[in-house]
Amino acid sequence: MTPKTPRLTANLKAAALKACPLLGLLAVLSSPAWAERLDPSRSVVGNAEDLQVSVNFPQATTGDLYIAANVGGVLYFYGEHGWVPTPVPREYAQTYLGTKQINLGNSSGIASGIYPIYQVVLSSNAADVYDTRNWVGGLGSLGQTSFQVKLPAQISGDLNGDGWADDDVNHTGYHADDLNHDGYHDDDVNHDGYHDDDLNHDGQHDSGSDHGGKSEK
Repeated sequence: MTPKTPRLTANLKAAALKACPLLGLLAVLSSPAWAERLDPSRSVVGNAEDLQVSVNFPQATTGDLYIAANVGGVLYFYGEHGWVPTPVPREYAQTYLGTKQINLGNSSGIASGIYPIYQVVLSSNAADVYDTRNWVGGLGSLGQTSFQVKLPAQISGDLNGDGWADDDVNHTGYHADDLNHDGYHDDDVNHDGYHDDDLNHDGQHDSGSDHGGKSEK
């Protein structure tokens, strides 16, 4: 994955949604009811650690497997030669059933940040990954999770060091208050990794707000 600063400003996110139909769709598919299970082996990843996920296929699914990461508002796809900014399958014309383990590479060359991850299977040789009519199983076949890479515990929320945010009790890869599944707390408007009322950046709520680093009275 090309090292980039993964934090999205409001303007950058808006531009990304306009430029990329799939990211706009992913913003709509925020409810867990839409998503097939995509599980990280651990969502909080340190330096020189592997990013690993498992995909659960409850029924036989045949097609091309795509894995994508949202990096600074750009989708990078995990192909045969690693992460690239163009849609390429990880595997072609395979049949999947049960649980499949996938290693997404090592964190050594990745900038610290929050990385939403998506998985879908397309009909074999389908030309357009952004067209949901090509998704085998339709909208319900989309798998989603998120990695927090090389971040301090005050941002990742992993205060007990077990590889998961302490409020991620179901080990989904999301904070409990990340209802739109973008990898950030829903009250983290500027996407700096902290609650907007966490002025001292200790990972806990306090008084005031932190919009763009400026407190409001």
